Amino acid sequence: MTVITRANASRARVAGYASLFLLPALLFLLREGASAQEETPAVSLSGSATLSGDIYTSSSDPSGSEGPRRPPSLFRLLLNPTVTIGDAVSLPFSIMLTSRETNVTTPIANNPTLTQFLQNPANGIGLLSFSPKIAWAQLYLGTHTPQFSELSWGDEQLFGVGVDLRPGKFRFAASAGTSQRAIEPDSAAGIRGAYARRAYMIKVGFGDEETSFINLNGVRVVDDSTSITHAPAGVTPQEGLLASADFRIGIARDLYITGEAAASAFTRDRTAPAINGDTPIPTALLDSRTSTRTDGAASLDVVAKGGFWGLKVGGKYIGAGYVPLGYPFMQSDRLEFRAAPSLNLFESALLLNGTIGFRTNNLTETKGTTSTQLTGSVNLLATLTDALSLTARFANLGVRNTVTNDTFKVQNVSRSFELSPTYTLALASSVQSFTLSFALDAYTDYNPISGVEASNDTRSITGLWVGTWTELPLLLNASLNYLTNNLAVGSLAITSATLGVGYNFLQNRLTPSVSASYTSTTFGGGSAADAGLLLRLGVQWTITERIALNAAISTNSYRYDASRAGAVFRENLLETSLTTRF
Repeated sequence: MTVITRANASRARVAGYASLFLLPALLFLLREGASAQEETPAVSLSGSATLSGDIYTSSSDPSGSEGPRRPPSLFRLLLNPTVTIGDAVSLPFSIMLTSRETNVTTPIANNPTLTQFLQNPANGIGLLSFSPKIAWAQLYLGTHTPQFSELSWGDEQLFGVGVDLRPGKFRFAASAGTSQRAIEPDSAAGIRGAYARRAYMIKVGFGDEETSFINLNGVRVVDDSTSITHAPAGVTPQEGLLASADFRIGIARDLYITGEAAASAFTRDRTAPAINGDTPIPTALLDSRTSTRTDGAASLDVVAKGGFWGLKVGGKYIGAGYVPLGYPFMQSDRLEFRAAPSLNLFESALLLNGTIGFRTNNLTETKGTTSTQLTGSVNLLATLTDALSLTARFANLGVRNTVTNDTFKVQNVSRSFELSPTYTLALASSVQSFTLSFALDAYTDYNPISGVEASNDTRSITGLWVGTWTELPLLLNASLNYLTNNLAVGSLAITSATLGVGYNFLQNRLTPSVSASYTSTTFGGGSAADAGLLLRLGVQWTITERIALNAAISTNSYRYDASRAGAVFRENLLETSLTTRF
């Protein structure tokens, strides 16, 4: 594959802009096709198409004191057509195009090749995001996220092929493809680089997901060490194998047990010396090396439901060497227990639920000392009268490690509380809604040996008013917020206010709106304050029953009197989108 040069990339972007603006012709063809399908009721076309574009400019004084926070232009094309044949066949497409390379959790490619662009989970083109469904069979082509189980795969996107078959009580699913693109390292551009990772998985199951079932899952991933020319510094090719069984056992209508048992073997460096002799893992599945580690994981929950109550009790164990191949951010080496009760009283006028749990981290002390966590949360929603409702939330997280007689001993507690009453005043000609929210986040870090204590407390209070009128198509809203953050180096205070106005024309088909937001920030109790003013003008226009246009232009001006001695930053943003349903 030929690497796209910067000049070629520039021409490609110009061609991309031109292709995006061909959307009206494309929408016309889609709508004409949908109309033609009306003569054949057995076949129908439905879906939506959206073209959006952002134009951004910024400046600062002194020049260069503040860099731009967005790209100068960004265009997106999203098509979601679905062809339906009878009652059994559904052929959904997902076509996503962006004028720029987009990355979130994957390494960036400086000059992406066509293959790298297609493998990027943020992009999907034509049949490469095609998921046809025929009765109990569904096929995936392109970017998709296989949903297997809690401890195997279900959080990472895969660029490849997959199948999901559910005839009766039987279940068979399989996927194969690339979960990580090959990225050449480029230290000058700050690109670390990565090997291409191939993933293969299979699920075989039997039962009813609403009552009782059992699934057997297998996953294998392997990095292709030949996928890039230069080895990235500090990055090694890896390989992993995982097997699990997840299940649900229905004991009664409102009582069941669910859980999963899993084991994994993971090689952190495929270039490490091979292990000679007998190994529990067949060489055809995984080459055991000195960097290979095996471990297990398990979860179990008991769920009971009554007429007005519910209770879920369970636990989870994740071994130190267990690697959930489809969940890159799952914490290992931990044991936790939890209970989650819930109540629904007075015909849903009072909803109460919460969770209490205990977790032990770093059980093997391979990454420091063992620590324990006590967690708890409570959520309440109360409808006191037809006009007055109340929501409340409380959460607590406490951590304590096992270090004794040492300055590394740490105990910390994090607590958060939020209370939000809402009063709705329904008058003859209008509806006025008032919400007052108070939030507190307190964090305390205490060393009982040295006596050193640090804290980070955040308090905020917010008032919100929304007014609508029955005879006058006028929408008004206003909010006021005050936040303080007490740090060891000083106190941060932020005050902000927003006022918005909207009006409906043409029987609510055209809604222009305007809003203004002011923000003032002080630090350390000084009189100088950073100040910002954001103005936004928007419009929503339902052109026809199938076509809608949204546009907004905003300008933001921020002056750093407290932190940067008079520096000024300005930015302007134009956002547009055109959507059609067919």
